[in-house]
Amino acid sequence: MVGFREEFPANYFPWKRLEEKGIESRGSPLRDSLDRIDEAAKGARLLAISFVQFLSGRRAPIQAIGEICKRNKCIYLVDAIQGLGAFPLDVRACGVDALAADGHKWLLGPEGCGILYINQELQDRVEPVEFGWTNVARYDDYASRDMSLRPDAGRYECGTLNTIGCFGLRLQLSFYLKSVSEKSPQLS
Repeated sequence: MVGFREEFPANYFPWKRLEEKGIESRGSPLRDSLDRIDEAAKGARLLAISFVQFLSGRRAPIQAIGEICKRNKCIYLVDAIQGLGAFPLDVRACGVDALAADGHKWLLGPEGCGILYINQELQDRVEPVEFGWTNVARYDDYASRDMSLRPDAGRYECGTLNTIGCFGLRLQLSFYLKSVSEKSPQLS
C-alpha cells in the first residue's frame, strides 16, 4: 500500500493499521515527482491519495497518478472530500478505482452523509468490512435469508441509512449538477 505522509488522518490511520495484519504501508512525501510515485507504486496493491491536501491545498495530479496506477496494476483510491464540488473530477478519465467524500465540504450537503464510488470490476474483490441487513441483494425482503451481496456499491452500506442526510445530499447534488450542466452544456 502506498500513501502520502501529509494525508489527513482519515486517509492515513486505516492504512497504517493494516500493518498489524502484515500489510506493508509505504509513505511517500507528497511532493515526490511522478517518477518517484511510479517507483513507489511498483509492486503495491493500492495507492491512496487526497484529491486536494487538507493542509496545503495542493491539488494532486489525479489523472497522471491514475495512469501510474493502471500501468502498475495498482488499485487507485482517492479521498475527494477537500475538492469534489470545487473542481471537476471524472473518475473514469482519471482511472480512479474508488473514491470517497463526505457531503459537507464543497458538495455543500449535510455532514455525516457522503458518497462512495467503487468501480464495478473492483466490487467483487472488495468485501464489506461490516455486514448487516442492507448489504444483501434482497434487503427489502425481510423473510429472505439469501446473503448474496447487492450488485452495486450499496453492498457496503450495512444498516439503516441516514435518510435525512441522504435526501439533503441528493437535493444538493441535483442542484450542483444542474448548475454545472447549465454552465457546460456538453455535460448534460
